[in-house]
Amino acid sequence: MVSAWVRRNWHKEFHLVAEGPAQAIFLRKLPACKVSSRDELARFVGSAGFLLTGTSWGSDLEFQAIKVANTCNVRSASFIDHWVNYPQRFACNGESVLPSEIWVGDEFALPLAQRHFPAEILRFEPNPYFAD
Repeated sequence: MVSAWVRRNWHKEFHLVAEGPAQAIFLRKLPACKVSSRDELARFVGSAGFLLTGTSWGSDLEFQAIKVANTCNVRSASFIDHWVNYPQRFACNGESVLPSEIWVGDEFALPLAQRHFPAEILRFEPNPYFAD
């Protein structure tokens, strides 16, 4: 979802940090982009005007990015791309951290997210992956 959103908003300046399967997806869908390593995460997030993350299950990269954004007062959003385990997607080692906004991309995800998160941080953002 994030790569599809970035592709539609490519006219803006982006610094992409990705690992594992996400890195391959970004490079395939956006061959002109440079994907940076985790080592550059704090520098990029700390100087950003906005952070957009996914909510992957097996990585703490998004968790760390949101944490840095919150520390640096950078507005952040996370695109929920599943219908399960919402609170766990924002937790790591017993610590929870939420972005400024949580974006849901379909009408089924919104009521599920409303069960777990404050309404003021939830936003319906049409899923760009569906448009692909």
